[in-house]
Amino acid sequence: METDSHECKCTDTVTEELNPELEMKGITRQMRPEFKESLRRVMLDRLSQSPAHFVHQQRGDPDLTHQEKRDIAEQILAENPVTFLARFGRFLQLSDLKYFQDAGMNSYEVNFYLKEIEQQCKHYAQIVKNRRFSAMQQLETAGEYFSESEMKSREPLLYDQMVGQFLTEEEQQQKEAASIDRSDLRFSTILMHHMERLQEQSLYSQQKEEEECQEEEEEDEEDEGDEEEMEKESGDNDPEISDNRASDIWRQQLMSEFKSIMQEKFMSGADAHFDYSMVDNNPDYDSMATLGQDEEEKFFDSEKPDTLSYCDTADDSDDEVLTAFKKKMDEKEEVEDYMDYIPSEELVTKSKVYKEKGSCQACDGE
Repeated sequence: METDSHECKCTDTVTEELNPELEMKGITRQMRPEFKESLRRVMLDRLSQSPAHFVHQQRGDPDLTHQEKRDIAEQILAENPVTFLARFGRFLQLSDLKYFQDAGMNSYEVNFYLKEIEQQCKHYAQIVKNRRFSAMQQLETAGEYFSESEMKSREPLLYDQMVGQFLTEEEQQQKEAASIDRSDLRFSTILMHHMERLQEQSLYSQQKEEEECQEEEEEDEEDEGDEEEMEKESGDNDPEISDNRASDIWRQQLMSEFKSIMQEKFMSGADAHFDYSMVDNNPDYDSMATLGQDEEEKFFDSEKPDTLSYCDTADDSDDEVLTAFKKKMDEKEEVEDYMDYIPSEELVTKSKVYKEKGSCQACDGE
């Protein structure tokens, strides 16, 4: 969500939940128009970037632009939401389904596809989770991405809060010196290291500003009594924190917790420095996932339940009826695609020639 430069840089996501109990009974309410429009816009924008099939094209026709794809999808959505779900359902995300849970779209056909998309989403979420774990194991083996210096460069504020503030000045200087490759002291290398340090400091300031903004919002929602209690508890802990002395065991524990948080961010898709498309859509990681299944189970057993869940469980009692309905809808879509098909001029010319030849052969036979 875009923010003005003079405003606080904290992100504010639009949230509006439908009552789960009403949803289970097939009852939905009308959502706010601005919220529904936001869902529609985000869904269509993302869909236009996907490899979905939008319209039949002849060989040699130019590829559709993103705007043309979006216009086609928008028209189908406006004319027939069921056809939209049937054609583009597998490219939608769970958050998109809220758009179709509005009271104006509640029907058996829509609910069928919503349920099917939820099931597909649940299955895909498990695949993605396995692939990300395999990728994380590879990065761990390589030894750089989850090294202390690399994690610090990605989350400098979190590192300072959990690890850095407990280091002495001498220890900080030692770590800084260790991050410099003494075997390569070229000017370009030193300049690059300096630029990375400046970038890290800039990111630290940005994260600090966002955290302070979030704390201000949370404080506004708290009672004064709670605030006084928090200040008292914080004051009690000040001497321990300001002392900046911790045992080696405690420091190792803090570093281990920091690394665990970074791993959880990676698995949940919250690592802004990583290109998840290289992993989430890559089947090469599937075979690696089976090899590390035991380690993966141990890792997720330590996680909170549903931390990485993208979908809710769906009831499978009506699978036979739903499957039959989907088959019927697929047949209907095939007929619509056939009716929309426009043959090329070359194909029409060849068809006329073959037809004339056939007529002549019939005459010769007589």
